[in-house]
Amino acid sequence: MIVGSKLGGLKKMPFPRTYSEELMAEILELEGYKCILGYKVGTGKRGGKKEADIIGVRLKDGNLEIKHCEVGTYYEKADKIYNIAIEKFSEERINAVKSEFAKKYGVDETRIKYEKVLVLPYRVPNLPKVKQLLKEHGIEVIAGQEVIHYLKEVVENWKKENATAKNPTPAIPESLWILKFWEFLNSVSKA
Repeated sequence: MIVGSKLGGLKKMPFPRTYSEELMAEILELEGYKCILGYKVGTGKRGGKKEADIIGVRLKDGNLEIKHCEVGTYYEKADKIYNIAIEKFSEERINAVKSEFAKKYGVDETRIKYEKVLVLPYRVPNLPKVKQLLKEHGIEVIAGQEVIHYLKEVVENWKKENATAKNPTPAIPESLWILKFWEFLNSVSKA
């Protein structure tokens, strides 16, 4: 897991800002993405930093896949959540990310697949309306129990892909400490 505002100044992150951001970054890493948390994408009107919560990048079939995740706990009405998400996934932010990573990986911007994901770890009022509003802008919403279902699916796929004759049930890497804890809890509950 990496945190930093400039590509040249990346540092190992000693502790995540929130467990839900760390969890999503670990899930993406298990999917083969390299993740950066708190990626600077500009400055605000009053000089504050604009950041993307999680940027996951991977090269696949000659294309650069970018998964941009914003993680939030919102108890507002659907329209307010919509406005927050539209700002977090603004064209300005997306273009900044695409441009920077196209340069870093030497990939033409036309070969970038860019996914936008809003992660809402808790129950959200009017979730169907939030999903409908954001789907029109190409923003996937993963909320509540869906986060756990997504986690299970990614872990199952990773274990299948990494199984060998000697090790038919590979363990999650130690560096993915939240997933490792989840794996432990899962194994204890089955015992």
